Amino acid sequence: IRETAVEELSETLRDGNKQEKEVALAELLGQMRHSKVRYIREQSAKGMGSIAEHDVKVRDALVELLADENAAVREATLIALRTRLQSDGMVEAIQNAQKGIIDAFELERPMIERVHELIPDVNGRVRFNAIDALRVLVKRFHTESIAEVATRLRDEEAWVRRHAAEMLCVALYEA
Repeated sequence: IRETAVEELSETLRDGNKQEKEVALAELLGQMRHSKVRYIREQSAKGMGSIAEHDVKVRDALVELLADENAAVREATLIALRTRLQSDGMVEAIQNAQKGIIDAFELERPMIERVHELIPDVNGRVRFNAIDALRVLVKRFHTESIAEVATRLRDEEAWVRRHAAEMLCVALYEA
């Protein structure tokens, strides 16, 4: 029942009229921020991925959720934020920052820093998804992200080490 309710709200966000979308967005944001049920927070975060790409208040709500005590919620939130971190808008912001125009990139910095904080997370799936969320930043040679990903080259789990190494290799190849 819970999953169906979240799916219905997500569908409304995609397909509803403007008023229905606003109500569904408010409901999902409320569930993400205030639900005591881990599963509801996790599913609400998953439903926000495509919206976070274009909506700052959704991005900010997801960034708050990165501090959740439950690893599954943090993982779902990283997956949702990955959409924004790997968007064309982020690529453009990085390119502009490299040219000295940093306004758009500075707005994203708190989100990027929170993702960096999850790279040494106790949960391997969270570490993997934090690294993966930074894929575009690493490929565009964002030095802070590269340094954070490099810290996982000695991770206790081989699959996390391998993913970090692959991303760094791609960055070096692209450079």
